[in-house]
Amino acid sequence: MTIRIRSTFTLLTYAIVLTGIVSLSLAEGSPLTIAGALLLSLAAYQRAEREGRPISHFWTNVLVFLVVAGMPLDFYVLTGDVVVTIAHFLLAVQIVKLFGKKAPRDYIQLYLISLMHLGVAAVITIELSFSLAFLVYAVAGTWTLVLFLLVRELDERAPDDAAVLRGGGRLAGGVV
Repeated sequence: MTIRIRSTFTLLTYAIVLTGIVSLSLAEGSPLTIAGALLLSLAAYQRAEREGRPISHFWTNVLVFLVVAGMPLDFYVLTGDVVVTIAHFLLAVQIVKLFGKKAPRDYIQLYLISLMHLGVAAVITIELSFSLAFLVYAVAGTWTLVLFLLVRELDERAPDDAAVLRGGGRLAGGVV
């Protein structure tokens, strides 16, 4: 049961991250961003989740530093807009976080960044397609947060083997 919850949680996490990225890309009118983010997210899922080979914290920090160093290039060459440059920075940080090891705080950061993408997309678009992305985000986001709480509780309870009796029953309050 916990394996299904964990895998569903992981898939829904990637779904809301991609929904935030797609909503921002649609608002910008950039199909290249959608394609690149989709491919990198799938690569991150394959490497970090399916193969169990996430990148280390050191390499995550190095990649984020390179993204910070590339922000002036994004501003002066690509966008010329501070809000969109910051959104691109957050998009790159989000992709790097998908490749790395994830603690509960990393999941919360991924959710907040995807919410910021949705907010920026709401500000820069008047298209009806945004309402579909918002609806998908609202439904998937709600379920993801519910599963996040379940997974966090399961992880906190897992080391508590002293509360399990030999017959498999639990004592009240977990006291032996």
